[in-house]
Amino acid sequence: MGIRTGATDKSDWIVHGRKPGNPWVIPIGIILMGILIVMIYQRFMAFDAVTYELRQCQTPLTAESTWEQVRAADCEPLDAAGTQFVIYEGASRHDPDAVDGNKFLFDSFPINSVEHSVEMEFPFAAESVVIVEPENERVRRALSSVSSDGTRWSGYTGQRGPTHYWILLSPPA
Repeated sequence: MGIRTGATDKSDWIVHGRKPGNPWVIPIGIILMGILIVMIYQRFMAFDAVTYELRQCQTPLTAESTWEQVRAADCEPLDAAGTQFVIYEGASRHDPDAVDGNKFLFDSFPINSVEHSVEMEFPFAAESVVIVEPENERVRRALSSVSSDGTRWSGYTGQRGPTHYWILLSPPA
């Protein structure tokens, strides 16, 4: 074993190896993954425009009412002026994007969510409030009054529904 003396070759001082890759690959990959996750979420939740129409019926309806009873209740469009209406998707509150006559319009709402509920307050009392699906001709849910005077109503409306509903209310007897 000998000791090396004298001048050394400067090529011994150079570390040989791979040059690091492009420094932008990891941040671009993370951004692309984020975009992909958002696109998958939006497709899965099926964001779409949803409309709720307010109508006043001549006779009270319940969750067990048939479509024939809904037709016989003679439900006419009712101006939504003064009515407050909110949809919850889980804990997320969604106010209407527009109110047009008797319609509450929500431009982009996740219709495939499993946690839809509503709250509404009328400027007058109601005896019963139900939500129906006019295209499917079925009563979806009856809401519960949360005020003693019958002006505030709320309830779970169900999951994965259509994009058009009627809110049917009947005045006190």
